[in-house]
Amino acid sequence: HYYITNNLSSCRKLKVGPMNVWEHLGLDRSSVSRQKFLTRVRNVRLILYVTLLLRGVAPHEKAADNTDADDENEGWIAVPKNERKRFDMNSGNLQIKTESTASNKVRVVVHFYDGTEYNNKERVGTVTLGSSLPQSQRHCGIHYNLPLSLLTKGIKILEISEHPGVPRIRVQCNGDEVLDITLSNEKCNQSGRREFWNRDVKHIKFGHQDTASKFYRQTIAKDLNGFENLSGTTAEIINDSDGLLKNMNLEEEVSSDAAPFTFEWWERQGIYKVILYATTADSTIAGWKVYVNDTSAQKSDAQYNNLTEEVPCTAGNNSSEGTDSYEFVCQERLSATQVIIKGSDNTGELAEVVVVGNTWGTYPCGLGYYNTDNGTHSDTALYGCKVCEDGSHDARTDFTSDPEQAKACTQCDNSVKKIFYTKTLDHKKLNKCQSCAAPTVILADKGTCVKCPAGQEYYAKGADDCNYPANPERASATAIAVTDPSKCTIVECR
Repeated sequence: HYYITNNLSSCRKLKVGPMNVWEHLGLDRSSVSRQKFLTRVRNVRLILYVTLLLRGVAPHEKAADNTDADDENEGWIAVPKNERKRFDMNSGNLQIKTESTASNKVRVVVHFYDGTEYNNKERVGTVTLGSSLPQSQRHCGIHYNLPLSLLTKGIKILEISEHPGVPRIRVQCNGDEVLDITLSNEKCNQSGRREFWNRDVKHIKFGHQDTASKFYRQTIAKDLNGFENLSGTTAEIINDSDGLLKNMNLEEEVSSDAAPFTFEWWERQGIYKVILYATTADSTIAGWKVYVNDTSAQKSDAQYNNLTEEVPCTAGNNSSEGTDSYEFVCQERLSATQVIIKGSDNTGELAEVVVVGNTWGTYPCGLGYYNTDNGTHSDTALYGCKVCEDGSHDARTDFTSDPEQAKACTQCDNSVKKIFYTKTLDHKKLNKCQSCAAPTVILADKGTCVKCPAGQEYYAKGADDCNYPANPERASATAIAVTDPSKCTIVECR
């Protein structure tokens, strides 16, 4: 979603939408005319106006130069110099907005820590970016020269990512990679410091030498498994009118007394998981439960939950526990227009809720299902995901894998050993086939093991007891003693 103005160059992206308005309207950027765009936009002007009002801002107010308000709405937090802030790099990368004029002393300085107390021994490392720095890694900090133009001449967005378990740092500037470095013993020879970069970052601090950083925020991509953060696309959060639960600021909390909190969307979403965050690493996050509800007019193909019925996100309907954060991984094939966060008497305060998933039309089919078009669900009846046919199974081990793998099911191979089948959904969810016990085989029915037809008998060859019949010419019947037909080299009827 974008703000719409009569000046196309003024359109700027909203956090509340997964697609920009060109994609939403099906327009081609390269060929659409200004007049055609403005004509097509009239059909969604009301929707966009409502989107702005739900965020507490009228469209005419956005036309004014209000940078601070824009930054706050997009989750940016003013940089506090020389003050440690909670920031879990396992939950997402660090984005920094810089704005500076030309100067030889333009610098970005960020210290990373794994502990809660101010102690240099808990420092994971330091990243310093500037235009005139020594090419060194003193104290195993990353001191790296960037072209002056990258830190001046307007607003820049830097993104720093740290890889737990690997002493590797990557930096992007406005989407372009400018640094990718892995520390070596030769470059980082101070005792123990290299190992510090292997630690999990839990806190950050902008150094007093930092002259360029103005705002910071967190991307939560690491936790999303390729899905989207749907919290920012909500039409409304009931009982959180200020949107504190989706503003990416862990410093602000919402009282549990205001629960339940209901995240609502205009269109159904596929819900993969829900992550709850407390205000600090030591704060309790216990006592919350998550439910989904689909208020759509018609149930979708392969949708697990019924319409207008609150269903627990997790199969066991468990409550959150512990401190810092808690992750609810939902059941497969859950569709929702509402995600409801409910608490109890002992529930801790909430600072952030990240609903992870995709729009239903781009949400992958569950295990044991397929869609020949794109491997995803559909809002159109008869065009959604279908159960794999008998005698076939899912090629995936996790439904979050590439949807391309869900465009077809894998057939059981009975070319040599005619014993492999699938019948139930539980069979088809696995990335392998079941095998018939002796003396049964698979014939016409790909999901049912049967005995050989009249005039034929069970035949198995291979090692161990895969040798039946040992002597084809027999005066009387003999017992079939094949223990595991799947280990044989040939199984058929002859």
